[in-house]
Amino acid sequence: MKIAPNIGEIKTVTRAIRSGDIVFDVGADIGQWTDAVLKQCGRDRLQIHSFEPSPETYQKLVGNLARSISLGQVIPNNFAPFNLDLYCKQWQIERINFLKIDLGSNALEIFKGAIGMLESGQIDYLQFESSVELEDEEIALNPFLAILKQCRYSWFKISRDRLNRQRYTLTHENNEKTNTYLAINERFISGALGEFPQMLDLAKLCRQHSIRPRGVIHIGAYEGEEIKVYQEMKMTRVLFVEANPQVFDRLQKKVATIPGVSVANYALCDRAGWVDLNIAVNEQSSSILPPRNESDQSVYTRTISKVTVEAKTLDNLLIELKLSPEEFNLLNIDIQGAELLALQGATQALQYIDGINIEVNYEEIYQGCALIGEIDEFLENAGFHRVATASPYDPSWGDAFYVRKPTISMSTLGKNGGFANQLFQYGFLKTYARDRHLRVETPEWIGQKLFGLDDPPIGRSRPTISENPESNLATSKILNSPQPLKNVDFWGFFQYHTAYYAKHQQYWRSLFQPVGEIEVKMQIAYERLKAKGKTIVALHLRLGDYFYTYPHWIAPWEWYREWLRGFWETLEEPVLYLASDDVEKVRGYFTPYQPITAQDLGVQLPEAAFYPDFYVLSHGDAVAIANSTFSFAASMLNQQAKFFFRPHFPSQKLIPFDPWNSPPLLR
Repeated sequence: MKIAPNIGEIKTVTRAIRSGDIVFDVGADIGQWTDAVLKQCGRDRLQIHSFEPSPETYQKLVGNLARSISLGQVIPNNFAPFNLDLYCKQWQIERINFLKIDLGSNALEIFKGAIGMLESGQIDYLQFESSVELEDEEIALNPFLAILKQCRYSWFKISRDRLNRQRYTLTHENNEKTNTYLAINERFISGALGEFPQMLDLAKLCRQHSIRPRGVIHIGAYEGEEIKVYQEMKMTRVLFVEANPQVFDRLQKKVATIPGVSVANYALCDRAGWVDLNIAVNEQSSSILPPRNESDQSVYTRTISKVTVEAKTLDNLLIELKLSPEEFNLLNIDIQGAELLALQGATQALQYIDGINIEVNYEEIYQGCALIGEIDEFLENAGFHRVATASPYDPSWGDAFYVRKPTISMSTLGKNGGFANQLFQYGFLKTYARDRHLRVETPEWIGQKLFGLDDPPIGRSRPTISENPESNLATSKILNSPQPLKNVDFWGFFQYHTAYYAKHQQYWRSLFQPVGEIEVKMQIAYERLKAKGKTIVALHLRLGDYFYTYPHWIAPWEWYREWLRGFWETLEEPVLYLASDDVEKVRGYFTPYQPITAQDLGVQLPEAAFYPDFYVLSHGDAVAIANSTFSFAASMLNQQAKFFFRPHFPSQKLIPFDPWNSPPLLR
C-alpha cells in the first residue's frame, strides 16, 4: 500500500527543481507526490506528467488534481510509460528535469525504456525506491545501478533532511524496509555535494581516455589563462583564436614570447565574412550571437557595445597561417553559443582531433544558439561521443568533453557472399559498434543504394580479425573478447543465433528500410499484390548455387505443397507469392494456387533485381522460407506476418520458427 510522501523527502528532492522544469511522476497513485511537489515548489512553476496505470486509481488522481490539470500544470496519463524515450519524442520533450519512479516490479522496465534519455544525459535527477527485504536489496538494485553507472549518474540515499552518497556496492546502515534513492546526472554532482565549483579537468580527461596531447586549438581564448595547463600537458603547439580586438591585444602580449604558440584575431564561424561581435557587460560573455534578454544569464550577457570583426572558418585559417592540422589533436571551444558554427567550419581539422572540450548550452542563452543535443548530433556524425559534462555554476550551461570514437570496419563488405550475407555482416558491424561506442567505416556496397546507408568510407587499413563461419555465441572469439575490439577490420558472416540480435530488433529493422524512390515503387507493386486478395502467403524456394555448397540444402518442393494443403483453407482470400532464383522452374509445381511472381507486379529494379522478392517476403502475412539467409533476413524485417515456417530436415516438413530467436541456417 502506498503512503503519502514524507515532507522531509519532498523538501530534499525539490531543491533540485527550478521554475519552468518538466517533472515526471511515474506510478503517481492518487497524486499525493505530485500535489506535494506543486505545493512545495509553487503551482505556477512546473509542468508535471503523471502516470498511473490502474484505471480506478487514475480516476482518483484526476479528481484530486483537477485544478492543476485544468491549468495545464499536470498532464495525466492512464498507462505506464515503458518506452519513455518514445513518449518524450512524441511530446517533443528535450529534457526531463526530475523523474520519479514508483512502479514496483515494473520500475526496471521504465529504466530500460528511458535508456536513450539516460545515456545522453537528458534526465537531470531520478528518484526511485527499493522496498524488498534487506538481504535481497543488493540483488534487486544491481540492474538499476548497472544502468546508472553506464550513464554516469551518482546515486544517493534520501534521508529526512539530507542526501547520503552511495557506492556502487551496497552497504546497509539501517533496517528500513523501504529506501528512497536519488540518482544525479554527473553535471550536477559538485553542487549536490557542496563542493567548490569546477569545470572539467582537461588533463585528467585526456589521461582517462588515452589521449596523448600534441597540440591544441583554443577558440575563444580570451586572455589565454589556460597556457600554463597546456604547458604542463607538454603541448608542442598551441593556437589561440580570439575575436575581440581589445582582448586580443592583451592575449598577444601575454603569449608573444612563448615558443610554439600562435595567435589569431578572428571570429571562427561556418563561413568567411564580417560579423557583429556583441560586447557583453561581462567581457567573457561576448558573442557573435545576440543575447536572449529573457535568459536568467542576461545579467552577464547584456550587450553594452558592438564591434564588427572578420570571420573565418577554422579550416581556412589553418591554411592561411600555414599550420598543419596534424599538429593539433585537441580542440577547446568557448565562444558563447556559437560553438556549432565553429565546428561546421572545421570539418577538415576535425579529422585530426582526438578530444574536444566545449561549452554547451541547455537553454537558449543567446538567440539561435545550438543546444547540447545539436552539438551531440553534429559530433556523433563526425565520429565523436560525449564522455563527460559539468554544470557547476548554473544548470543552463556548462562544459562537455567529446572523444573520437575508435573505429571498426569491414573491407570485404559487398564482396563476401550474397545480399543477405551482407545484411548480416553490416547488421553485426553496426550493432557491435552501437553497444561499444565505436565508429563504423565501410566500402561501397548495395546497402548504400537500397537503404541510403551513409557510413564514412574506409580511410586506412587495419588489422583483420576473422570470425570462423561456424562460430556460435559460446565460441565466438569476437563476442567473447575480454575487451571490446577497436581499430580493427572484421571478416566473417556473423550469422549467430538471432537471440543475440534480438535486443537490437528495432534498430536492425531501421537500418534496412528502402530509400524513398525504391519504397514508392515497392509500395505500388505491393498494392497490386494486395488487390488480388487479403492474405499474402510468401514462399521462397532457393535453387541455383544450393546444390553443392555446404551448409545449404534444398528442401523438396513437396514439403511446401503439403504445408499449403493444410494451411491454405484456413486463410481469408489467400494469395500465393512465389520467390525464387529460378522462378520459372518451380512455378508450374504450384499452378493450383495461381502463384504471383515479381514479373507479374511490373516493378523494375535493374540495380537490384532480387529486391522485389525480398520486399514481399518482408511484408507478407504468412512466410515459408528456404534454408536460406535471404528469406530468413527478410523474415527478421517482417512486422506483418503472423506465421513463419521453414524446412526442417529431421522432421521432413516445414516447421514454425521465430525470426528473432533462431539460427539463420539449419545445418
